[in-house]
Amino acid sequence: MPDTTEQKGDAKLVLMVSQNKEDISFVKKHLKKEGLEVLVAEDCDDAYESVQQKNIDLMMIDVTPMKEETESLCHLLHNRKDTASIPVIAITSPDESNYKGDIALNTGADDFLGRPLQMPALIVRTRMLLRLKTLHEDISQRNAALEDVNQELASRNKELEQGLEMAHRLQKTLLPQKYPKVKNTSFYHIYSPADAIGGDIFQIASISENEAVVFLSDVSGHGIRAALVTSI
Repeated sequence: MPDTTEQKGDAKLVLMVSQNKEDISFVKKHLKKEGLEVLVAEDCDDAYESVQQKNIDLMMIDVTPMKEETESLCHLLHNRKDTASIPVIAITSPDESNYKGDIALNTGADDFLGRPLQMPALIVRTRMLLRLKTLHEDISQRNAALEDVNQELASRNKELEQGLEMAHRLQKTLLPQKYPKVKNTSFYHIYSPADAIGGDIFQIASISENEAVVFLSDVSGHGIRAALVTSI
C-alpha cells in the first residue's frame, strides 16, 4: 500500500516507487534537506493510486524489477491531462550501466539515476525536473487563460457580426425600394459599401411626369460612425 503521509504546506511531493530500503533512505535523507517530502509506493499499482489521491510533483521508479510495469505507468500518466506534466526519474542497477539511458527512454522516463545513487546527481536532476514541471504548468495555465480570452473574443466577434448584418439590412431599407415613374427615364442602382455598413445614402423622388430629383449624401468615412449619421 502507498504511504499516505499528509503533505505539509506548499512542500513539493516526490513519490518513490521502490522496495529498496537503502535507496529509499538515501533519497529521503537528501531530498528532505531540499525541503521536499518523499512518499513511498511498493509497486506501480500503488504509485498510480497515490497519483490519484495526491498532487505528485515528481516520481522516482526503480525500473530494474518492473520494467514493463514502469512503461505502462509512464504511458498512462503521459496520456492523462492532469498527470502529463509529472516528470519521472528511472533508477537503474549497476549491471545496467551500459544502457541505462536506453532503459529510461524505453520506459518513458524523463531522466535516470544509476546505482549507487550519488547525492549531486540526485539533487541536480530533481531540481531540474521540478523546475521544468513548474514551467510546464505555468505555460498550461497561460494557454488556458488565452483560450478563455479567445473564446470570449470569438463570442463578441460573433455578436458584432450579427449586429453589423442587421445594420446592413436596415440600411438597405433606407435606400429606394421602388423608383418613381418619369417619362423616358429608368433608374437602377447597386449599393456596395466599403464595410458591412457605410456613410452613403440616396433617394429619388419625382417632381412631375417629366422630372425627378436625386438626393445623394456622402458622409465622410465609413463603417458604424458614418452609418449613424446617415440614419439620422
